[in-house]
Amino acid sequence: MSVQATLKENQATGERIYGIDGTPTYWMVDKNSNGVIESGDFVYLYISMRSGGRNIYALDVTTPTSPKFMWVIKGGVGVDNTGKARDATKSCPSGATDCTPGYERLGLTWSSPKPTRVKISNCLNGKSSCVGLVFGGGYNNGAERNDSATYLKSGCTSNIGNAIYIADATTGKLLWSASNSGADLNLSGMNCEIPSDIGMYDDNGDGSPDSLYAGDLGGNIWRIDLNNGTASTTTKKSLGAKLAALSDGTVQGKRQFFYPPDVIRVKDTIYSADEDFRLVTITSGTRSNPLNQTIHNQFYALRDRAVDGLNDANNDGAADMDVRGGATTNKFYTLSQTDLQDVTDDVLQTELNAKTQAAQEGKDYSGNYEAKVKELQGKKGWYLNLQDTSTQAWKGEKGLASPVILDGKVFFTTYTPVSEIAVPQGDSCTTTFSDGTSKLYALDIFMGGAAYDFSDAKPGEEAKKVDGKNTFGDAADRSKTIKPGLTTDIQFRIPRNGTARPMTNDPLLGREISVDNPLTPTFWMQDE
Repeated sequence: MSVQATLKENQATGERIYGIDGTPTYWMVDKNSNGVIESGDFVYLYISMRSGGRNIYALDVTTPTSPKFMWVIKGGVGVDNTGKARDATKSCPSGATDCTPGYERLGLTWSSPKPTRVKISNCLNGKSSCVGLVFGGGYNNGAERNDSATYLKSGCTSNIGNAIYIADATTGKLLWSASNSGADLNLSGMNCEIPSDIGMYDDNGDGSPDSLYAGDLGGNIWRIDLNNGTASTTTKKSLGAKLAALSDGTVQGKRQFFYPPDVIRVKDTIYSADEDFRLVTITSGTRSNPLNQTIHNQFYALRDRAVDGLNDANNDGAADMDVRGGATTNKFYTLSQTDLQDVTDDVLQTELNAKTQAAQEGKDYSGNYEAKVKELQGKKGWYLNLQDTSTQAWKGEKGLASPVILDGKVFFTTYTPVSEIAVPQGDSCTTTFSDGTSKLYALDIFMGGAAYDFSDAKPGEEAKKVDGKNTFGDAADRSKTIKPGLTTDIQFRIPRNGTARPMTNDPLLGREISVDNPLTPTFWMQDE
């Protein structure tokens, strides 16, 4: 409320005024699933502030015309009785009203609190499971605003935002946290902010996440196994480790993750030496500066081979790691760029096309398909440079949304800013501005080849799926321009019957792409 007068004045100060800018999430209980909120049902709303502040609010909106305040989480350590900021390395004092104990590292609340049923020993009243809010530690506006590599080279030393939290959804009380120190799970190297939502993976289908995945602003990707009763966590302790380190500390290599990965368990008997793994897909991109054209961003598909859980022989919370190139006892070590295959030039799909067409025409094939397959088998995943397809120039293309895996394909959007922004002259109402360009990528999840023949499809016309028999794809078919400016996250509308269609703020996209419906109707009877 304190900024309402300033917002009304709308003065051209050059500084944006932030309020509560986060996307709300909700927890709804409809006991008889009749679609009506009645006696015994409830709806709780959770709101983060994004760049507006370090708080998270909970409201009871069961009765929409009479919402009730439930609780607030206040990040940081607050100020002392003289108005001076307290030592950021200290705890929030008991009884303080301007901070919440346990959330001292919580930065600007960019990460949406996601209501999720979790099985952790910290649930209140000794319960074996409870509904918790899972969210990242947030963003540190002061340390991360510029685009130099100085902050990254310093090792992200602000101790703001470098955490993952689980809060009780009813009370806001901290149930569990992970950071580099002073948390339930302390992981060396978890020093950088985690502003993204947290990716959650449920391996056994019981409705509770077995693993959490999150990227940070240092270019790292973390995996955490919760004490969810799996083989690796029977000690009732969570454990975790760094799955990948994908930034090299240079200005061009300062890759950051502002959005969570999409994770799926797959079997690959062709392109991977390890048949069974979790495929972790994620795109780098600096959301706080979408106009940046210096950083070389990439899309990643990482093979997380520890499908049966991480190991922790000494029970210290830090997962046991293999030595790169050594024994594979744990099937886990921190991946780097050298562990991944660069598929930007799409040689593998090109060779596969040539081999298939030669067989169709009854001709001999003498290309490099087998050699390229062997290269990819020897890697732990692949990456794609976000470069101009025709010139291979770096133009600031970046991912500003999460990928979606569906039907053996991974879909993600990117944004490319204009190379130069002209200062408007004269009447700004009639001046034409360039907003940059958004693109959609659709790739085969195993080798990164094109999933649709985008280059031959006309606007508004449905693109043909690449089947490797009648329709072939190459590097130019991997993506298509969908609209000027930024696009929204891609979502899929999956009907009971018929094909699935993507949805964004581009009205044509749903007509241009179809995905085989992944749902199989299931019917059952309940015996009394």
